[in-house]
Amino acid sequence: MKLRRPAVAAAAVVVAVLALSACSQPAAGTAATVGGTSISLSELSANVAELKGQVTALPGASWDDAKATSRVLTDDVTYLLLDEAARREGITVTQGDIDKLINDAVQSNAGGDRTKFAENLAASGTPESRIPAAARAVLIRAALEKKLAPGETEALKVDDAVKAYLAKVADELGVDISPRFGTWDTGTGGLGDPPNDLSVPADAGTPATSASPQPSGS
Repeated sequence: MKLRRPAVAAAAVVVAVLALSACSQPAAGTAATVGGTSISLSELSANVAELKGQVTALPGASWDDAKATSRVLTDDVTYLLLDEAARREGITVTQGDIDKLINDAVQSNAGGDRTKFAENLAASGTPESRIPAAARAVLIRAALEKKLAPGETEALKVDDAVKAYLAKVADELGVDISPRFGTWDTGTGGLGDPPNDLSVPADAGTPATSASPQPSGS
């Protein structure tokens, strides 16, 4: 019996290790992976730093590293999920489509002033360099809405149909988030809070914004 106790303890350790390895986590230097595509910490940090530069230059703006990092990472994961949805559903978005949407939005939302338009998006959490990706996401989502909820006029039902589809895509592909940033919640289509001891900004993870933006996939 004395010889069995260490064996039992060893078995418990093996089980614990296997359980931990089953919880997939991104490799070192990676903020998140969506299927086989990674979002690096350096990429995330650069996007958040760009956003911080834009936001803090705005009059009266405040800045929150954690919120901004979460927002940027949520959007980047959502863009990848929408790209996969477009592939599965045969949705094509051209550069011309993206340019037209941006140009139309500049005219209608900022009176033709591109600088003002970029400032408006920065205030809601999208750095200027990510505007084309955000525009592509909007176009894919609009096409998905037509495919998934044809003829539906109730916005909430349309939104629910798209969220359910993207949740399925996320489950099938696998979305793995670095623990410092939390976990991916397929129900909300966003990041769940990390444990308090892992709440680190993004250069250790890096920044986020006090203006509370809406995810671009919404």
